[in-house]
Amino acid sequence: MIPADKQARAHAKREDRNGSQMQPIDLLVSARWVIPVEPPETVLADHGVAVAGGRILAVLPTAEAERRYRPAERVRLDRHALIPGLVNLHTHASPGTHHPNSYTTARCSPAPRCCAEA
Repeated sequence: MIPADKQARAHAKREDRNGSQMQPIDLLVSARWVIPVEPPETVLADHGVAVAGGRILAVLPTAEAERRYRPAERVRLDRHALIPGLVNLHTHASPGTHHPNSYTTARCSPAPRCCAEA
């Protein structure tokens, strides 16, 4: 017996104009430049990042990604660089953050420029 989720995924695949099947995904982000974390010193022009279930499935040329995947959401970053898999861990420490009652005074107000643009 085939699990219901597998059946749903199989029925969700649709054929493109050439008759090949397109895989449904959650998100496809294409960018002018994609800079993968691995291998180092690599910059890929006009590439896309396919995401499903919160995981990166593929990094591939945008044209190929558009033929292969049917995204629920599509983001085009034609003038941006994208670094897939990068986790931004920066913080904003301020004097007094070590004190238990400092929460109300340690907040960034107004938000620093790097956070306001995100």
